[in-house]
Amino acid sequence: MSLLEDSDKAFATATLSDAEKLALDHFAISSDAFQVTLFDQKGIAFYTSGLVQAPDITDSPFFLHKVSHGKPVQTYESVTVAEIENFDLDHLGENYSSTESRLIITDYIPILHDGKFKGVLETFLDVTDQVNVNKIRITSAAVIVFALISLTILIAWHASRTYQARVAAFNSAQREKERSVLERDLLRSKEVQLLSQLSEWMQSSKSMAELFRITTTILEQLLPESSGSIYIYSNSRDVLEGSCSWNGAEHNTEIAPDDCWGLRRGRAYTYGLDDIHFSCSHNHFDDDSVYFCIPIIAHGDTIGLLHIDLHRTANNAAKIAELFELAQTCAEQISLAIANVRLRDELLSQSIRDPLTGLYNRRHFFDVARNQIAVAERNKETFALASFDVDHFKKFNDNHGHDAGDMVLRAVAEALLSEFEGNDYAFRVGGEEFSILLDAVTEEGALMRMEKLRKMIENIAVRYGSKQLPRITISAGIAMYPSDGNLPQSLMRSADDALYSAKSAGRNQVVKCSQLKDDKMFDEEDIGTLFESSQVS
Repeated sequence: MSLLEDSDKAFATATLSDAEKLALDHFAISSDAFQVTLFDQKGIAFYTSGLVQAPDITDSPFFLHKVSHGKPVQTYESVTVAEIENFDLDHLGENYSSTESRLIITDYIPILHDGKFKGVLETFLDVTDQVNVNKIRITSAAVIVFALISLTILIAWHASRTYQARVAAFNSAQREKERSVLERDLLRSKEVQLLSQLSEWMQSSKSMAELFRITTTILEQLLPESSGSIYIYSNSRDVLEGSCSWNGAEHNTEIAPDDCWGLRRGRAYTYGLDDIHFSCSHNHFDDDSVYFCIPIIAHGDTIGLLHIDLHRTANNAAKIAELFELAQTCAEQISLAIANVRLRDELLSQSIRDPLTGLYNRRHFFDVARNQIAVAERNKETFALASFDVDHFKKFNDNHGHDAGDMVLRAVAEALLSEFEGNDYAFRVGGEEFSILLDAVTEEGALMRMEKLRKMIENIAVRYGSKQLPRITISAGIAMYPSDGNLPQSLMRSADDALYSAKSAGRNQVVKCSQLKDDKMFDEEDIGTLFESSQVS
């Protein structure tokens, strides 16, 4: 509406500038409409060219069901001259009585802007004189009025159709936006669920290998458009060892800390986004890819590196930012899990390892022995238990001190660790006493291996200070499952009996438990013969 400088502001604030009021007053005076009223979107009048404020049309059915939906409404009414505000009694040179009836047309025209309903323009038009002039003029006026009404209706219909089309387009765009938001929310929900599962599964891991297997499985779903690798610092902390990869990535066996810009700078590094960037030496992919290098930090200490390559699938900055945030969350979860597994391993090692020699302790011996018996029984196999101790160990402590005795025990332990590995287990069960579980071996095989160990220890030279300690020898006994016992306690007792026999026979030798049985049977036969001879005599 050109009479208003800013129709949006006028109808939204229900206020008019002085210039707009003057223009509307002039329009009311110069046109056939003797009064003009403006209503806002709710049907509340906020301007009238008359002296009396026009009533609101908020509850009028025609406003609620037609005008507010973009449809114009026209009403006819016969009123007396006295009821018409500002009516000129000397209109067009003719005198009118205040009681004379006049035919008034009231038009309610919806105001639309960009297809949106803003308010209503109400005009009052006196058509009595046109009706009374003559039949021809009445007919012409009727035709003109009809044409004007039709045109108004056509314009209103067109405006309504335009409005409806824009509303439909808006609704379609809104639905598309809502669908996009829903898909994004579903994706975030899935990510949260997978992160929760990642945390739960990793915290339940009992080994590093199991932890990395779980991590790669879940990262393949969390970051399906990427590939990557995890590197962990070695115990010496001079290199990082490649631990696992996913989605076709290939990791190096090991990398140096200086090979990664993220590790060198001490913070997460994103390659491929900034104007200035340099590729890490450990990266296998082309320079056009985007990748993240995120240090894995636990308790303030950098323990590894999470490398994630996006290839060329992510070219949207917002998408990359979301993936980077998700990758950082994954790195935090991985760091906590690794720290927990390491702490669990350390505590477990402390509970099952002898702190002096590094061998398994007596407590762990019974756990392993019970498991060994169960496996042997299930597979119908045999295994051997060898018990031995260091000959005259007390003399090492008495003559050279307890530190020298500890050196002897450590030297024996080193021989055990070098000779027995895999499915064979070595234990320090107390003091100078040791035990070995030999898996799936015959008695003769166990004897050969223990003889080899005896000779190896006999050839060990241990220096303490400036002196060389006396030669170390051992006495050992061998018991077989199940012939010499089917429980850990009975096997150990049988092996100890053979060990004591070796000591009694002069030490520095290996005795099988079966030898004791043969000797016992021989002694019983001799006693029986002597007894029979004494009866005969």
